[in-house]
Amino acid sequence: MRKMFAFLAAASSLTMAAPVSAATLLDVTNLPVQSVIPQTFTFTATSASTNIDFQGYQVPGSITLVNIFLAATGTTPSAASNLLGLHYSYTPSICASQFHAFEGSDTPAYGASNLNFEGACAGLYDSLAQTVSTTAGASYTLSFSLSNSAAGSNGLRIFATDSTVTGAVPEPATWAMMLLGFAGIGVAMRRGRARMRARIA
Repeated sequence: MRKMFAFLAAASSLTMAAPVSAATLLDVTNLPVQSVIPQTFTFTATSASTNIDFQGYQVPGSITLVNIFLAATGTTPSAASNLLGLHYSYTPSICASQFHAFEGSDTPAYGASNLNFEGACAGLYDSLAQTVSTTAGASYTLSFSLSNSAAGSNGLRIFATDSTVTGAVPEPATWAMMLLGFAGIGVAMRRGRARMRARIA
């Protein structure tokens, strides 16, 4: 009985948590070559915190994003209403870029730094990201003007993800496994008590 109890307890503890990945709210990849063309993308937030990640490379040449603005859908663009700020978290690609992504030095129109991506290796993305406060269920619009006039290899990715999902929580199947495990433990304990009573009698 002790062996069965230990086995069931171990099995139930192993099934307690299932990993949960962050929900992707917006996924934009490889926009066509263009020059100062406005772009607008809308997504619905799923939590109180959303991560916006701009990734890119350009070999040779550059990709430039200006007038970057993020706010609740329908908001008039301004520095005061922009959820994005001046500073991004920068993650370089594993390639030693001759020119990497950077925050624009000019004063941005809407308060978020302009972005420029250049690189030495095709297919390896630099990343600039910010986490902003959002309201679950609300619609948000990301807009900017994009320039990418070089003829070489290029890539641009923009992701919006739910940044509050950081741990692991039980899934429905996991709950079922846990309940079966605990039921098995209960049955084993009852049988053990019945045997003890039979021996005493």
